[in-house]
Amino acid sequence: MRITRQTLLKIAKDKVTQVARENRGLLAAYLTGSMVREIDPVFGGTADIDLVFIHDGEPPLAWEVVRLTEAVHLDIYHHERGRYRHPRSLREHPRLGSALYGCQILHDPRHFLDFAQASVRAHFFRPDYVIKRARGLIHLARETWFSFQFYDSQPGREEVKTYLDALCNAANAVACLNGFPLSGRRFLLEFSARTNTIGKPGLYAGLLGLMGAATVSGEEIRAWIPLWEKAYQAVRIDAPIDLHPHKLPYYRKAIDAFLESPAPLNALWPLLSTWLRAAERLPEGQEDFQNWQRAFTRLGLMGDEFKRRISGLDVYLDMAEETIEQWGNERGVG
Repeated sequence: MRITRQTLLKIAKDKVTQVARENRGLLAAYLTGSMVREIDPVFGGTADIDLVFIHDGEPPLAWEVVRLTEAVHLDIYHHERGRYRHPRSLREHPRLGSALYGCQILHDPRHFLDFAQASVRAHFFRPDYVIKRARGLIHLARETWFSFQFYDSQPGREEVKTYLDALCNAANAVACLNGFPLSGRRFLLEFSARTNTIGKPGLYAGLLGLMGAATVSGEEIRAWIPLWEKAYQAVRIDAPIDLHPHKLPYYRKAIDAFLESPAPLNALWPLLSTWLRAAERLPEGQEDFQNWQRAFTRLGLMGDEFKRRISGLDVYLDMAEETIEQWGNERGVG
């Protein structure tokens, strides 16, 4: 099957039509993610289609994955209409506001989404709103740094997750200055472009450093792939939805594509974020857990090096905060 944007769009529309016909409680539906952005939705020969269904009442579930082929799946998110009750306030919400601003409406017989989207789009990129979104994210990252100031134990899975979440929030605080928040497989690739655009490429290099990229090569990352895949498959029965078995090729082929590219270290984000999610469900004595632990220790994300990563996070947050403040001052936003 040849995957094109047009093919994926038809699949999305057909799915929405089917659900709307079967479920009268469906208030609206929209397309989001890479399908509505100025990038190729196909990466590494695979693609996902992100759909949001808004329900009049409590939705039956929050997120489901529907496999279409080996290379294509649907990520369907279910929201209750109350999330959109005050659309103007969503201008300050980095993720939901951005999704609503850029989405393609596929089902909206009562014009519920038309009104909400119009409200969000009004002044969304006005500097004061941009700064609020960026400051909200950098504040979350700074709170994480504060939480580690009196931490004396060896880090475990929860601490590593908190740390990576802080890196994500810090990077997205900067990314919000010239676009929407980043997520998913191409996180580092797109962050590199965003930092170049604002003349701060050092923030991309710094983020890689905080992930331990300076300690490994592309070949070492490649050697981890069988261990990562084994851990992913080990939690198949108890897998969280973001590690759904149908999503394995989606991650694997993107990681392979990065490792074959001029910037192989960009493979670290999809590899580490999903490997950690698998490790959260592995027994500590299991071989798959120990393999994850060794890899993360090698990167300095566990063990004695973790404290140095926290110190590095402080410096990085200073740089990100200064970038945000400079951006605001240049536009008259204090």
